[in-house]
Amino acid sequence: MNKTVNINLAGIFFHIDENAYLKLQRYLEAMEIRLEKLTSAKPDSNVTALYDLESKFKNFIDNELKDLNAKNTNKQNLEIDALYHINPQYFEYAMLLQEWRVSLFAQQLKTAVPVSRKRLLKASETLLN
Repeated sequence: MNKTVNINLAGIFFHIDENAYLKLQRYLEAMEIRLEKLTSAKPDSNVTALYDLESKFKNFIDNELKDLNAKNTNKQNLEIDALYHINPQYFEYAMLLQEWRVSLFAQQLKTAVPVSRKRLLKASETLLN
């Protein structure tokens, strides 16, 4: 059984799995590094591609949630975690996008899994079409 950790983020307390906490810690560190570099030159083609893939994924997920909620028989709207639970590939793709962010904006942290523009484009063709 995995250990759990209690954390306080902006005054909100969370009880999360230790592995999730370690990922969160990496992503927060990557965001901090990105903010420090924010004043640098305009985005390169990889950054533009990242924003494009994230936008397409968001639209895809929004449509999937809309369809799922339309078919849902109880009155409560389902959230994105339910969609990730139903199809773990969506969650895996979302995590790949986050890892590519780390790769582009905080290279010194290294990525948890191999990720590249080519891998994401291939995954998006499979998943989003």
